[in-house]
Amino acid sequence: MGRVHVRNIRGSSLATLVGLADVDVEAARGVADEIKAQDNRDVPVFDDHEKLIAAGLAEAVLIATPHPAHPDAAVAAFQAGLHVLCEKPLAERVSKVDRINAAADKAGTVFSVMFQHRLDATKRRLRRAIQEGVLGRITRMHHVATSSYRAQSYYDSGAWRGTWAGEGGGVLMNQAPHALDQVYWHMGPARRVTARCRTTDVHTIEVEDDAEALIEFASGAVGFFATATCELPGVSRIEIYGDRGLLVLADGELTLRQTNHAIREFNQGDGDRPDKLEAGEPVALEPDTPEVGGHLGIAENFFRAIRNGEPLIAPGPEGVHSIELANAMVLSSELGRPVDLPLDRLAYDDLADRKIAEHTGRK
Repeated sequence: MGRVHVRNIRGSSLATLVGLADVDVEAARGVADEIKAQDNRDVPVFDDHEKLIAAGLAEAVLIATPHPAHPDAAVAAFQAGLHVLCEKPLAERVSKVDRINAAADKAGTVFSVMFQHRLDATKRRLRRAIQEGVLGRITRMHHVATSSYRAQSYYDSGAWRGTWAGEGGGVLMNQAPHALDQVYWHMGPARRVTARCRTTDVHTIEVEDDAEALIEFASGAVGFFATATCELPGVSRIEIYGDRGLLVLADGELTLRQTNHAIREFNQGDGDRPDKLEAGEPVALEPDTPEVGGHLGIAENFFRAIRNGEPLIAPGPEGVHSIELANAMVLSSELGRPVDLPLDRLAYDDLADRKIAEHTGRK
């Protein structure tokens, strides 16, 4: 991802790349050599993020390390007064995200998280439809995100993959953060989670490759969420129900079916005439295509927020919600009961520490 972000920064008129840091310094030097050959410009290279920050070259940093390293890099940048754009997920534990958010709040600089799916054309249109009230009162969400099948060779490609010590979780931590952010983005904060997470016999890993949850939202709505890396073919489908109809996003197409009356109001009035309550035919909704999408769209929004105060599409503090949902699902599954949010940070940290101690890592 570092290479992707380097390419985007170099192609943007809103920012200039002034330095690269990587613990594998040869990797950073390789990118710097490419820039030298193509742009005839020297970009300093560092073997540690703190050295890059101390050099005083940057006004902002983009963090694209493995997620367990995000907190230290982000906090160091905030303490130096820098703006921060961080890849997802912000960390593997919600307690560590709290640490990042506290540092960001103290610094008062611009903080964004790389949730580029918020720029997906159909998901933007789905969110706008909800905000416009086409469904009336939102009552239910179904979100199935099982289209991230991974072969065993994927987990075997790195010793850190599929381990508690290296990733701090499985599909919920690696493949599902965008989907979990969509749950929050469309439905708002959750207040209770009941979940089952498991490691199937499809993979030889320490962490979950299949997870399902019943989510109760602060709004009073409920939701079902499922994700997996052990199924093929997979499904990517979002259904949002309200008392005025149904929105379905599947296979890149968004459709709306509306009722001619709000169900609750109808039942309180003409409920004795059920023939008067009807649902219309599905209507396709045109996507809201952003001017610039993907990783570049989030990056340039971040740059404009620094330059002229443009509102952030993915504010950094909102990154806590996807991690809290992921941690809550694991804790609920382990305890065999629902867990309330805000999540008990100490309870989850104790569980994660125990999981690491129980597993010595795959060879």
